Amino acid sequence: MDNNEFRELEKRRQSFDQKRNAFLDRLETLSQEQLSQKPGPDRWSLLQVAQHLMLGEFEVLQQLPERSALVEQNRSIRDSIMSFVVLTILRCGIRVKVPSPAMEPNGDTTLKDIRNQWDNSQAWLKEFVTSLDNQTLDRPVFSHPVSGPLTISQVVTLADVHFDSHMKKIEDRFQ
Repeated sequence: MDNNEFRELEKRRQSFDQKRNAFLDRLETLSQEQLSQKPGPDRWSLLQVAQHLMLGEFEVLQQLPERSALVEQNRSIRDSIMSFVVLTILRCGIRVKVPSPAMEPNGDTTLKDIRNQWDNSQAWLKEFVTSLDNQTLDRPVFSHPVSGPLTISQVVTLADVHFDSHMKKIEDRFQ
């Protein structure tokens, strides 16, 4: 892998991880009541938002498999178009249904459990990024239920944009 590509990818991953930790740290300052309070019907509590973000990453990373278990997938023109559509929807803050039942939060967990699971996911992702070679970098070995097969760079971008879209929607709840 080109050193510049690796540094840029790792920098983006670290930036995301810092935002993630800052969000979780802010949540830890809130009471259980504040974490569980829903702002309205069919709206998620802050705890559910955190759970959803963690579950979404976990699902796209395919439950953190051994690197040898990752298989390159064919990426079609349709997949490229749908990836663009998903990123556009997220960037515009358009509310949509969760694309997979595995990403649906139930709120029946603790912030500590969410942090532990998300920390494990990020540790796996860091290890994966630091072990990349030229062959693996551009291979679509991950999958999103709508965007289809994704490369590691696309996964990091999607996670970051997804996270930011939720932060825009909940920022006023920290006031």
